Amino acid sequence: MREQTKVVNPRSRKGLLIQQDSTTSIPHQVVLWATAASMLWGASYVAAKYSVGYIPPFTAASFRFAVVALCSLPLLWLTGKVQHIERDDWPDLITVGLFQTSFYFALQYAGIKLTTASNTSVIVNVRPVFAAVLSAFVLHETLSGRKLAGVLTAFVGVIILSTGGTLRSFSLQSSHFLGDLLILFNAISGAIGLVVNKRVLARFRPFPAMVYTQTIGAIGLVPFAALEISRLGAFPRAPALPWIMLAFQGLFSTILAHILWNRALASLEASRASVFIYIAPLTTSVLSWLLLHEPLGLPFLIGALLVLIGAYLTTSAANGNQIAKRSEP
Repeated sequence: MREQTKVVNPRSRKGLLIQQDSTTSIPHQVVLWATAASMLWGASYVAAKYSVGYIPPFTAASFRFAVVALCSLPLLWLTGKVQHIERDDWPDLITVGLFQTSFYFALQYAGIKLTTASNTSVIVNVRPVFAAVLSAFVLHETLSGRKLAGVLTAFVGVIILSTGGTLRSFSLQSSHFLGDLLILFNAISGAIGLVVNKRVLARFRPFPAMVYTQTIGAIGLVPFAALEISRLGAFPRAPALPWIMLAFQGLFSTILAHILWNRALASLEASRASVFIYIAPLTTSVLSWLLLHEPLGLPFLIGALLVLIGAYLTTSAANGNQIAKRSEP
């Protein structure tokens, strides 16, 4: 069986169709790259949960992406991958930067402070589910029965995660529910960015697109951090380790993971690559249980399974090349 995958020219909206053999085995190094990228994404939620225990969330997010911008911009120049930005490119770049970095991580870090790292890593996987719904309205893509089933399945999973599987002890005023709600808005923000990012990836290669949008996002996080610090009355003082964890997220869970993921995508069918992203919530769950002592009861396992099944149903019904590109956490 042979699968057709659309390959998009970085500066053109037109694509070429190439044939890929879906029966061939995946090279070991490609499996290693994709697995490592997904595990780094999974570890980032545990590092974030630890960091926001010492550093206010907006300041933490701003520091992480300051590290990303300061390191990725020179790397982009040194590798000769700089692409010219035209005037018409700016609206989409700014939109993606705000919704996939600024608003996205402001909401995520505020949410993860109140809920668990494991819940966060699972709920963010409804991002492609929201993206499928938005694409149907904004880009007029078909919302098939398979996608609708995925949306409903993921929605039920989120409810189970947020309620702990029972409504008896559930409260709309609980900090845990508020945290999950912020992560849900975080996923919606990311979905908006994903839809617009389709146009960005039609004009830019993945690495320059990441550098440009996340640098814009880093700038967009500064007002959040400034407001937070002004309310505190002083710059937050914290031990070295939380700052090191934030730098780890910037260097390894963002820059290195992106490079590894795109190296894997160069040798993988998109339908196969999309499977690897589900290693991320598994990594988070194991690490949060081991390091943060977060409970992993039956309601969490059932809710997580439903969310991931819903995300898979939604993305597997989408265009193959876009599945893998928009599945990056």
